[in-house]
Amino acid sequence: MQSEGTTRSCSTAHPTRPRSPGRRQPGRAGPRARESDGRERRRHDQQPCDRSSAQSVRRGRHRGRTRRDEARTGRGTETGSRLVCIGAVEENKNQLFLARVLVALAETGVDGCHCTFAGPPTDPEYAEHLRRACAELPSGTVTMAGELDSQAVDALLAASDLLLLPSHRETYGMVVTEAASAAIPALVSAGTGAEEALAAGLALPLVEEQWVAALTQWLKDAEHRGSLRDEAARLRPGLRTWGDTARTVLAAVASCEAPAAADLATERNPT
Repeated sequence: MQSEGTTRSCSTAHPTRPRSPGRRQPGRAGPRARESDGRERRRHDQQPCDRSSAQSVRRGRHRGRTRRDEARTGRGTETGSRLVCIGAVEENKNQLFLARVLVALAETGVDGCHCTFAGPPTDPEYAEHLRRACAELPSGTVTMAGELDSQAVDALLAASDLLLLPSHRETYGMVVTEAASAAIPALVSAGTGAEEALAAGLALPLVEEQWVAALTQWLKDAEHRGSLRDEAARLRPGLRTWGDTARTVLAAVASCEAPAAADLATERNPT
């Protein structure tokens, strides 16, 4: 699956050290340890994938779903008023655009919603601009939560109704997958990797009027809101697991290694 990192070699050469008699080499487990490790890997492979990108609230922490199954059931609000935007506070994540959308939404007379911005202020100047923009909204409309730990993110998603991700660029919308694993639909920017990750919701161009219209429909049209929620819940069990991803990667690596091994064998044993 995770917006996004550099590729590193998986093999590292280490000098060989003499092995002491009767002493197990570091990193080599005995039969019982290997059996236990195998059971743990099988349990991990069965966990559905639930990840947050390096740019989002938990930087560098990608993990399988743990508490999501219990966290979402029967939570959120009936009116769909709890909005959430998760990601590093910076220009690319485009939270200022969302603040302008919320201001315009309030000016149309649509009220009663609340948006939580959660994520580390990686660009302090941009974060200050966001705080000033949010000050134009009615009191109690916005929460600037800052960077949260895993449990706090779980609690936030459990209490939320709709994810908003108006990024300029996304290689892949990991936070959209995170929300999908909690059966939360999303509004994302069209033409980015977030659209690829979208399970239920809408992909919109970065045009304020269209986001205002989409949020108005979400908040005012209970049938539309229920349809998106039902779609998110229906698609949730089909999310890929960590085991699925591992097998895909291993198959790709194996397909590259097989021709290379054949070429090497030919070089060593020419006919």
